[in-house]
Amino acid sequence: MSAWRRVPGARVEVVRGAGHTPIVEREEQSTRLIEAFLAARAR
Repeated sequence: MSAWRRVPGARVEVVRGAGHTPIVEREEQSTRLIEAFLAARAR
């Protein structure tokens, strides 16, 4: 899981209660995390 460290601006988030497909299993939480990440990158 350390490969993300080589990507500038990348971060790891844990979506509790989700397995291999958090975007399906926890859609709202995943969407919020993605939107926050994109908003931070747009600054």
